[in-house]
Amino acid sequence: LNILWTCFYCCSLQQALHLYKTLFGADDLRIATILNNLGNITGRSGSFDKALVLFEESLRIRLLVLGRDHEDIAETLFSMGIVFEKRHEYGAAIKAFSDCVRIRGLIYGEESLEMAEVLISLGSAQGNLHNFAGALRSWDQALYIYQRNELSEDHPLVVTVLDNRAIAERFLAETK
Repeated sequence: LNILWTCFYCCSLQQALHLYKTLFGADDLRIATILNNLGNITGRSGSFDKALVLFEESLRIRLLVLGRDHEDIAETLFSMGIVFEKRHEYGAAIKAFSDCVRIRGLIYGEESLEMAEVLISLGSAQGNLHNFAGALRSWDQALYIYQRNELSEDHPLVVTVLDNRAIAERFLAETK
């Protein structure tokens, strides 16, 4: 790891990744972690296309090494879902979030806060596709999880979900 940080200071990022791949192999989990972290940084800077390429390569390596039901796969899928949503590719976001829900349910359980986090994002993507009934179902599941985990009604996460629900209910009522 010190080699990588030394290279970051004196080389380009591409050179550093090349060095790491040379040392550990192109399909090493450390490469996947670096790519995933770079995808998060790149996505936060607004370079969504580049972030998605980094996430896709990270996911490829993680699937190869870890299989499809590992928490690191869920992490990458969640990050990809966020990027898809920012690119207004809501169908792809829903797919990524749905796959993440399946994995997080297996790993953390159906009533985990990790599950609620992705259900909120899934609901947002559904709402952006005007699937307000689906969004409400996702957010209701998240609210149930929050209640089971004893989050109060004034907790910021609960308030956000309740606000989202109110907006979706209003749109749903307007379309009837």
